[in-house]
Formats: sequence, C-alpha cells, structure tokens
Amino acid sequence: MKIRVFLIVCAGAFLMLILSSAVVFTQMRSIRAVDLAPLTENLYQEDAKILSWILSAVPLDKIDTLKLPESWAEIFLVNTSDLQLAASTNPVHRGMPLYRHPLLLDQAIAITGAIKANKPSMVSTPSYMVILVPAGSGQMLTALKPKAWEQGLVAQQQQEIESRTAKITIVLGLFLSVGLFIILTLSFVVTRAVVNPTREMIDALEALSLGNFDYDLKKPLGNTMLAFTESYLRLKTSLEMALEMITRR
Repeated sequence: MKIRVFLIVCAGAFLMLILSSAVVFTQMRSIRAVDLAPLTENLYQEDAKILSWILSAVPLDKIDTLKLPESWAEIFLVNTSDLQLAASTNPVHRGMPLYRHPLLLDQAIAITGAIKANKPSMVSTPSYMVILVPAGSGQMLTALKPKAWEQGLVAQQQQEIESRTAKITIVLGLFLSVGLFIILTLSFVVTRAVVNPTREMIDALEALSLGNFDYDLKKPLGNTMLAFTESYLRLKTSLEMALEMITRR
C-alpha cells in the first residue's frame, strides 16, 4: 500500500512539474524563433531615408572634412559631365572616376541612369544603398549606405536573445532537478502521513476482531485519527462489557 500511494503522489506531482516546464520551454522556443530579418530591412530603409533628407543640407565645400557615423560609408560629389569625384569623405576616392569606385562596379548602369535623370533617387543592392541628390551646377551628391551596421545591430540583439534563453534553459533544468527532489520528499512524507495511520487502524480492528483487547493505539494525530481512536475505544469497551455479561451467565 505504501508503494502504491507513494507512486500515485509522485506521478501526479511529477506530471504537473513536467507540464509546467514544457509550457515554459515552448514559450521560450517561440521567442527564439522570432525572425528579426524584417527589422533589419525596415531599419535600413528608414536610415536611408534619413540620409537622403540630410544630403539636401550638406554643405558642398565641407564634404572633404565631414565626419560620418559608423552607419554611413561615404558621401561624395560627382561631376555629371565626366563622372569624376570632385569631393569625398574618403580621401582615397577624391578625383577618382566614378566607374572605378570599388563599391559601385556592379551598379554602374543603374547609377549612371539615375545621374542622367538628374533627380533624387535610390539604388538598392543586396549589401548597400546608393542615394543620389542633385546638387546643381552639373553635380550630383551621392551617399553610400551599407547594411552592415543595421545587420550587426540586429545580430547583436539576436545573440542577446539566444544568450538569455540559454540561461533560462539552464535555470529550467535546475528547476526540474530541485522539483524532482521536492516531489520525492513530499511523496515520502505524504505516504507516511496517510498510510501509517491507515495501517494502524486496520491492525487495531484486526486485533479486536481476534479478541485481542490489549492492543493499544498510538497517540492520535489529527482529527480523523482522534475520531477513530474514540470510536475504537467505545467499540472495545462495548465488546468487553458484552463478553463480561456473557461470561457471568
């Protein structure tokens, strides 16, 4: 009986522990499955729009001395007549022909078409965006906006999410271990609290049925055991009196 009660209590508590842990684990997996790629693209597009707006206010005579933030690659002024870079925030590219720019080699047709149109435009590539704004006097102000900064920022957040969820996994494992120990302990305590009094009740009734009136119950613990003890003593007294009356006859 003890083993049966122990297994029932242990199995019930362990099932609740597993189900609660499974719920936490599945929610954690759903967090890790969040795709941040659209965030990268949206952030990149917004930054490109901001850069396009800023270009309209950039002083042409100070391009060579501009200090760009990490999220921007380069701003340069190109002559539309000969496609020469008249000024650039990158000193190496000053005076370079546009067709020799290392980042624009595979976008020459699109960029020259935008320059011929002589109107604000954007040329998007898989790794960066080219923003063109007419500067007047046969010149075009051009900015290069790479995706690397936004990708790095989002990747950092993705790593942070993975790191936090990994820590939660470790904590969840410890929770399961401690929970299992508590379950075993509580199951043992509950088994003793339930089975021992029940076993004592059965032994007392069995002894009484065999005519053993010397069987003494232990000190009762709890209202249920106290009520049984009182009932047992009344029954025992009644049987003793009945047997005494029969013996006298």
